[in-house]
Amino acid sequence: MKIDAVTGKIGYLNLPFLLTQHGWFQLIGVEMGVFCIRYSSLGRRSHLVIWNPFIQMPQVLDDPLQRSSCEGSFTYAFAHFPNSVHYEILHVFKDEPKSTAYTLSMYTSFTRNWHVRISCPSYEQRLDPSYVAPSGVVYWLADREDGDQPYIVSFSLMTLTFGQIYVPPKAMSHCGCLLVRDGCLCLASNNHTFYPYNSVIWQVSDTDEGVNWSQLFTYNAIGTLYVPAVMVDHDVIQVMERHLQLLGAQVIAYSQFFLFDITALNAQDVRPRTLKSLITIKSQIILLLIALISEIILLKIIKASFDLLNLR
Repeated sequence: MKIDAVTGKIGYLNLPFLLTQHGWFQLIGVEMGVFCIRYSSLGRRSHLVIWNPFIQMPQVLDDPLQRSSCEGSFTYAFAHFPNSVHYEILHVFKDEPKSTAYTLSMYTSFTRNWHVRISCPSYEQRLDPSYVAPSGVVYWLADREDGDQPYIVSFSLMTLTFGQIYVPPKAMSHCGCLLVRDGCLCLASNNHTFYPYNSVIWQVSDTDEGVNWSQLFTYNAIGTLYVPAVMVDHDVIQVMERHLQLLGAQVIAYSQFFLFDITALNAQDVRPRTLKSLITIKSQIILLLIALISEIILLKIIKASFDLLNLR
C-alpha cells in the first residue's frame, strides 16, 4: 500500500515478483525510494530483490541465508552510502548453530558480491531485527537481558567498524524503538506503572567528545503500553494509543504532535533557539466535533420549532 504525501490518496503497489499460496515476503528496508525485499515465491528457496517502483527495474539477488545453517539467528539491514546512489545490504548471522560468534557479510551495489565478511564483537550478539540507517551508519537496539544496561549497536558503512552506545539511566525504559528525525538518531522509550505511562523521545548525538542525549518530546497517557511513536517526517511525531480493551474489543486512536523552534521576535532578542513547542491537533479535532454536534442539535431544535408552528 502507498500513500501520496501531497493528496493523501491511498493506492497499491504491484510487487515485482509472483507469490503462490505458500509464498511470503519480508520488507527489509526502504532508502531513497528504493525497496529491499526478501521473498519466496513457492515458500522454499528465498531471494532478495532491489526495486525502485518509479523505474520498475527490479534486481534479483541470491539470499545469503541459503548458504547458512542457522535460519533462526540472522538479521538484515539496507542502507545507502552518504551522498551517493550506491547502497549496501548487511547480513548478520551465525556460522554454526552452537556457536556464540556472529559474522557480518556485505553486498554493495558497486562490487555486486557478498565477499566482504567481518567478525562481529561480542556485544553484537543480541540485536533487535528492527534498525535505522541515518547518514551511512546502521543502528540496532540490543535485546536487553534482566539486569543489563541497554545499549545501541552501530556499524559505519564508511569505516566498516562497530560501535556501542550505552543508554543512560534517564533514558532507560520498559521498551523502546529507534527513530530518525532530520537525519539524526532518536530513541523512543516508554515507562509505565500499571495503566498510566510516559513516552519520551531522545535525540542521540554521537560526537568526538562523547554521546549527548537531549529530550525532544514527552507524552503522557492512560492505557495499555505501546511502543510509542513513528516519525512521520522530520518534524511530525505520530503516537498510537489504545484507549479501551474489553472482552477483545479495543479502540485505537492516533495523535499527531508538531515540533518547531521558537524564533526571536526582534533583533534584540538573543534567546537561544532551543525551545521546543508541542501543539496537538487532537484538541482542535475535538473542538470541531463539538461545534458540529452543537450545530446539528441547533438545527434540529429550529426544525422542531417550525413543525410546532405549522401544527398550530
